[in-house]
Amino acid sequence: MNRVIFKIILIFSFVSIIGISILYTANSSQKNIKDGRVSIEIKRTYEIESQIRCPSCGGITLDLCELPICREMKKVIATQIETGLSNKEIINFFQLRYGDIIINRTNKFVYIFFISFFILSIVPISLFMKKNKLIK
Repeated sequence: MNRVIFKIILIFSFVSIIGISILYTANSSQKNIKDGRVSIEIKRTYEIESQIRCPSCGGITLDLCELPICREMKKVIATQIETGLSNKEIINFFQLRYGDIIINRTNKFVYIFFISFFILSIVPISLFMKKNKLIK
């Protein structure tokens, strides 16, 4: 019975690590590839959209939100990129318009690090418990 629990914990740990890796890879991959190349404008648009939050949803970034206000904000970003504004100028425009709350300051690396650490710590803890006969 205890070996079964240990195997389940081990399998769960590996599946979780693989799942987090896939999510991180999918999230960091570039969108809208045309003919094997990513246009600079599309890449810049995605970078800016991932740094600005939706003013209605409270926490969801523009690149993930499909509300009408976000679609309008995406159009404004595309227009400002076409006119030659820098990323910083575009972000400052939205910051002045909506306030500091609109800026996304979350660091995905921190979340991924702690989740991975938690998952990876399950295996040594279970081995320690098994060695000390805390798990039969």
